[in-house]
Amino acid sequence: MSAPQTTLLPAPKRRIHPAWIVAAVAFLALVGAAGFRAAPGVLMVPLQEEFGWSTTVLSAAVSINLVLFGLTAPFAAALMERFGIRAVTAVALLLIAAGSALTVLVTESWQILLTWGLLIGLGTGSMALVFAATIANTWFAKSRGLVIGILTAGSAAGQLVFLPFIAALAQDPGWRQASLLIAAGALAVVPLVLKFLKNSPADVGVLPYGAEAEPGSPPPRALRHLAFRRPGPANQAATPPSVPCRCSSGPARCGPSGPSSRGSPSAAQPPTA
Repeated sequence: MSAPQTTLLPAPKRRIHPAWIVAAVAFLALVGAAGFRAAPGVLMVPLQEEFGWSTTVLSAAVSINLVLFGLTAPFAAALMERFGIRAVTAVALLLIAAGSALTVLVTESWQILLTWGLLIGLGTGSMALVFAATIANTWFAKSRGLVIGILTAGSAAGQLVFLPFIAALAQDPGWRQASLLIAAGALAVVPLVLKFLKNSPADVGVLPYGAEAEPGSPPPRALRHLAFRRPGPANQAATPPSVPCRCSSGPARCGPSGPSSRGSPSAAQPPTA
């Protein structure tokens, strides 16, 4: 008798975990936000030549930017927890784009403090190291150190990417085109953030990368429904309200199981012979 033939099935294809897609989009967002970090050193001289501003004015704008860069980070983490990573990141990129684009319209020294200092400072501060840490802690149960290192390198990579183009545009045709390049780089990442940067693994029905489901826990695909489930009348047990009734022993309250003896004189006194 010949041995039974076995059919070899192809191995299932392994999908890329959504956490790595989120990390890739976060890296691009950091690259787009880091464009301004290389801009002041290149744009200071053209601004001084055109408007005659002193180095003190431009240094003050950079100082405001650096102060807000450090002060905004703790509040950005709280906002990400309250409103979600995607919303805060998109708003931060829009602030950076607005600050860079509005720089081409400045005519007074205080306006550069508003664009370079306030708007771009708030935007870059919201995407500081706390952004990388939030992504790693939310989406990864393992390889967190690797992810934080890669995202942190995104800031340096953004400066390396934008610096040559900003320097070339600042010389010819001018510093305004260089500012618009930074704004375009920040805006280009916003659609990717809105589409792919989810707030948590539960939004796509998966566990964090490297996490294992505990015994008795719902399947990953059910996490998305549980995350948005709110208690309502349909989820609460219906309890019949107690209504007043007339009993022979006096006023009482009738509950689901019949008359209640709470407050009844006959329940407080023993029966007499």
